[in-house]
Formats: sequence, structure tokens, C-alpha cells
Amino acid sequence: MTRTFNRRLLGAAAIAALALTATPILTAGTAGAADEGTKPKSLTILAGPTGSSFFATAAGVAAILGDEGVRANAEMGGGTSNVVGVSRGMGEMA
Repeated sequence: MTRTFNRRLLGAAAIAALALTATPILTAGTAGAADEGTKPKSLTILAGPTGSSFFATAAGVAAILGDEGVRANAEMGGGTSNVVGVSRGMGEMA
């Protein structure tokens, strides 16, 4: 039971972090043409292994960002390597 709870808590925290991180990007273009320059042209999201819920979530966020005009993609990663990848400039989100 504890293991399942921890995984659910971790998954919920990851989804919340992605949502909070993506919110400024998604709302940047809603104020008008003056904010158009604040959107990134492309965005790389480092996620978990292919087929995992983390990768599926990152791919979903990338699709939403694509609908908003940001070229985004999810790339395979995992665990602490995602944090290192972001700090080295290999991606903007993890």
C-alpha cells in the first residue's frame, strides 16, 4: 500500500510540476500580439522511458504546446539524468 501511495504521490507531483511550468508558456500568447515574442520557438521535455506514464504526460504537454504554436517534443530520459540534462541545456523541462 505504501509503495503504491508513494508512486501515486510522485506521479501527481510530476504532473502538477509540468502544469505549473507550462502555464506561463501557454498563456503567453493570449494577451495579444505584444506577447508573441515571449513564447519560445522550440521546447524539449525530458521524460521517463518510452511507454511510461511520465513519457506519455510529457508527450501530451508537448502536443498542447504544439497547438499553441510552440514546437515541442518529448525525449526519453529518466530520474536524476533529467535534472542533469536540463542543467546542461539538453532540454528546457523535465
